[in-house]
Amino acid sequence: MSKFIPFVADIHMEVANGEPLFRVPGTDGVTTIKNETPWKVRQLSFLLESVGDAAFTEGLDAIEGEILRAETRGELKKQSKAIAPAGGYKLDDDAARRLMNAVMKPSGKPAFPALAFNNVPFILAVKNMTTPVEEEKPVNGLSAVHSGQQQAFAAGSS
Repeated sequence: MSKFIPFVADIHMEVANGEPLFRVPGTDGVTTIKNETPWKVRQLSFLLESVGDAAFTEGLDAIEGEILRAETRGELKKQSKAIAPAGGYKLDDDAARRLMNAVMKPSGKPAFPALAFNNVPFILAVKNMTTPVEEEKPVNGLSAVHSGQQQAFAAGSS
């Protein structure tokens, strides 16, 4: 079984007053890095960061946790190449449950806590993940529903 996380398009980051964010702190915390267009935050980046949180591997042996983390990161990256047509990410139940835990109860702190509200759409996508509806395979060119209707019609007309 798997879970489906709906796709959220890239978001232009804002500061607390709603203005677009053109500058971000540099790695030394003193300088700033200016961008010509507002900085964007991506859903994939948020998900990968959440997979990196210690809460994602809670309860697993160290090596099992790193293997699961690597597999999940690889799967997210692979799916991101076709995200628009797919409409979201699919994860197996265990990885999805662990991602939910890491997003809702992270053990780490965001790099820029004052800007964390920019991640809310991504948090809501994880919170609202669903079980995907498996498509029925056609039988003789008909879906199971149509096949059943056809059999009922044939039985009623004899």
